[in-house]
Amino acid sequence: MKFGWKRLLAVGTALVLSLSLSAPALAAGETAGIAVQLDGSNVTFIDAVPEVKDQRTFLPFRAVFEAMGATVDWHDTTVTAVRGDTTITMQLGSTAVTVQEGTSTRTVSMDVAPYVKNNRTYVPIRFAAEAFGCNVGWDQAAQTVLILDPEGLIGDATFEIMNAAIAGQEKPQGNQALDGDFRISMNMGADGTYDMTGEVSGVASQTAMDLAMSMDLSALAQEMTAEDLGVTEAQADAVRDYMEDILKDASFAMRMDLDQGSCYFNVPILAEFLAEQGVTENTWYSLDLSGLGLTGLTAAQTVTMEDLLDQMLTGTLDNAAVAQSLASTVRMYACLFQDAAFTRSGDTYTAVYEGAQMGMAMETKTVIRMDGDKLRDISMDMTMSAAGTAVTYDITASTTKVDMTMTMSEPTTGMEMKMDFAMSVSATTKAPETGLPAGAQEVSLEALMAQAMSADL
Repeated sequence: MKFGWKRLLAVGTALVLSLSLSAPALAAGETAGIAVQLDGSNVTFIDAVPEVKDQRTFLPFRAVFEAMGATVDWHDTTVTAVRGDTTITMQLGSTAVTVQEGTSTRTVSMDVAPYVKNNRTYVPIRFAAEAFGCNVGWDQAAQTVLILDPEGLIGDATFEIMNAAIAGQEKPQGNQALDGDFRISMNMGADGTYDMTGEVSGVASQTAMDLAMSMDLSALAQEMTAEDLGVTEAQADAVRDYMEDILKDASFAMRMDLDQGSCYFNVPILAEFLAEQGVTENTWYSLDLSGLGLTGLTAAQTVTMEDLLDQMLTGTLDNAAVAQSLASTVRMYACLFQDAAFTRSGDTYTAVYEGAQMGMAMETKTVIRMDGDKLRDISMDMTMSAAGTAVTYDITASTTKVDMTMTMSEPTTGMEMKMDFAMSVSATTKAPETGLPAGAQEVSLEALMAQAMSADL
């Protein structure tokens, strides 16, 4: 076998591992029944455990809020939690919560009230944690309460340097034309070297994008054996020629509108293989982005690093692995881009990091070049490795151009890959198309994935 489907699968798996080694398993020590995950780690309960009452999840007051770094107190029928300049006050049997932030005080109404059981105070966790600015969710499959606490994840990190770079970008006044190309070289050792090329074009605004990509993957076809193709030797040459013709134009299109929370993408080549499932060249897959809460962020005139990190933790939270990944990612960004990470030489700021993040060994070098209060460009070199797989990125971006080189090595298959990508950005009067094309067949990606998971079960 030269370049078989199993090897293609191995390559794909290596890519997934290298680009998303960020979803560790749930932490050990889960509570029997309902578990609580705070910022990616499970909260330990010693003498009182979470429980459901009146269709709401109640947690032992002291254990959860002390885990969040708050000081808790109980007096008569009043329970309080204090963290920084925020004080939360609840009364047993009352559905009112008082939240004092500095000199400002507000009252939040709950639909259930705190209570005492076995000398332990239980509070409705969603209302209590949200009062501290947390995002609270529920993973039904894992029976786990999910809490993401921006203040706890970011800690004392400040981002004045990154904020100055963001503010110093030349803000596009209208729509921007995108024009780029890329080359991917794959070295499979004894199985040969394969080059793939492609082009990217499109239009983007502050909140929308219309992108088209074409790829030439035909070099793979002639390396496929009869076994790979599932045909006899007598049929192989004809099938290889057929596959080469198909793979010569492996195109992809995407239309996205953050204000509307919509994303559509089209992969015409799938029609060649999934026609029996009703897939055509005009099948577009839809993805609902409305739960990500991006509208306010994209509408903001000035975005800060704090805004970006906080926004990552906003939206629907219903999967424990995703919550862990988000917590790990925010911690990593706070570590890499905080002011304490940078040193200054004139108008150039450099941050170097070597350590471990999200279960990976990581080395990074970030350089921000300013012209006074204007951003000239920003570059980042990053190497990540885990389980022998190593990925290196070298990215430089300005307001008019993006250059990126990515290399990857995967020891299990002996595969090495290099991708070079360059894209220019320029003003255009054309607006991005964000809706479905006329006559398109829409298929919900979420429904498709749910169906696939159900079939697997």
